[in-house]
Amino acid sequence: MEPPDHTRLRGLVTKAFTPRVVAGLRPRIEALAEELLDDALRAGEFDLIETIAYPLPLTIVCEVLGVPRSDHPQVQVSSQAVVRSPRSCE
Repeated sequence: MEPPDHTRLRGLVTKAFTPRVVAGLRPRIEALAEELLDDALRAGEFDLIETIAYPLPLTIVCEVLGVPRSDHPQVQVSSQAVVRSPRSCE
């Protein structure tokens, strides 16, 4: 994504994730990372990106934005569609 879209979106995210906010989220981020890792280890073999690196920030962003947990899977599908869209590759 290029300016001005990137600049506009980054400005919105920057306001939501100040150092103070991120510090306050640390216990939740650590707990979620532990949950995801425990689940992955129980499964045995896993893809690190798909199992931990992608869902961790997505879940935290959803929680910060107040997205109900039941809607997180739809947000994941939508975000993957955005990432894969031709416009995101420009």
